[in-house]
Amino acid sequence: MQNKVQCTQYRLNPNIRVKKLRSGQKYLLVSNNGEKYYPIFLKQDMIDYIINLLSDYKEDGKINKDELTRILYNQNILVDSDNENERVKYKNIDDIFKLNKLALATRTPQYAKFELTFNCNYSCKYCYVNGSNSKFLRYNEITKILDELNTSGINTLYLTGGEPFVHPDILDIIKYCTTLDFNLSIQTNGYFITDEIAKVLSAYRNISISISFHSIDEAKFDNFTNTAGSYKKTINAISILKKYNIDLICKCCVTTENEHEIKDIIDYFKENNIKFEIFTQILPNIKDELNTKEYCVSSETINWLYDNKYLEFSKSTCSAFRDKFWVAPMGEVYPCELYRYQIGNLFDNSFEKIWENNEVMNLVNDKLYIEDEKCKECQYKKWCNKCLAYKYYDNWSKYLEQFCRKARVVKNMYN
Repeated sequence: MQNKVQCTQYRLNPNIRVKKLRSGQKYLLVSNNGEKYYPIFLKQDMIDYIINLLSDYKEDGKINKDELTRILYNQNILVDSDNENERVKYKNIDDIFKLNKLALATRTPQYAKFELTFNCNYSCKYCYVNGSNSKFLRYNEITKILDELNTSGINTLYLTGGEPFVHPDILDIIKYCTTLDFNLSIQTNGYFITDEIAKVLSAYRNISISISFHSIDEAKFDNFTNTAGSYKKTINAISILKKYNIDLICKCCVTTENEHEIKDIIDYFKENNIKFEIFTQILPNIKDELNTKEYCVSSETINWLYDNKYLEFSKSTCSAFRDKFWVAPMGEVYPCELYRYQIGNLFDNSFEKIWENNEVMNLVNDKLYIEDEKCKECQYKKWCNKCLAYKYYDNWSKYLEQFCRKARVVKNMYN
């Protein structure tokens, strides 16, 4: 006969958090040795057992506690106090897609982007926040916002700007974020990355750095950022981050300025073993001060990127104010980076009150989720991932040609 397991010997693996959808359904979020968190969906009685493991839990005959303990212990979801190996053995890629689907269906926030400041030492030609208010909050005010974001239940937090590293308290802010167990992504131009900063960042778990990359030609790079020496600073930052084994991805937006060298840029990433992401979507300037539309690439370039698998099509769903939201430097909350209708401020109301506001949700539905008449019968509709927020910007002449162009290429290629 199998000996009974003494439940009090066990604890929840410290790499695991119990999370909940707005529907009430619970799941686990797991990190392996500093990797990003990923979800695990178990039967609810298993998760209920985990939640009650260290409390006075009375067996009611519906579950076999010994059997559950054995299963969870074998998967390293439960560990004992002497167990040094805390890796979780259970991983299912389907659970990631399941969480995305359920989060949208239940309006459970998963992602937030926090614009720490609109200040930046660069002045990139297509920057969507150029000309914005340059105020920013101090550390003690920012921690209040971070606490609210933690309460919101999000799993991934993006720190951005502007340039987040121009904020005088950035290292303290990052440190505080790591205590809240977000998947933390810092979006930077890399200018301020030094050995000292990289050494600090390397000590944290679940942190990644995203660096903007524009060209392998120094003169073109500096011209695009309107900043002398920006190319050398970026190359140096990449080298430093790699030296300290910090998770790094370079993001290259293909524009009319660099589309003729995009193959060379990609070769550079590959030759130097740099993770990279290619995208072509140009955002309107939120102050309508820059005509960013002129940087949209040609159909030929889009075709080449799809043909060589640097872009891949999948039909997307707008998730603004459904599983993501934006926070601006003074605590303002927006549905997304482009639809700058303020739905609340985290200094005036709790996140829960903002998120549960049905009046605001109805407004967002009307503005972002109702198609234009000309789109409803479009022959390219199946292949189009348009963003309706573009139509609110005068510099884009209230049309979505960027998406139409891409949809035509995609339809022809995938057919």
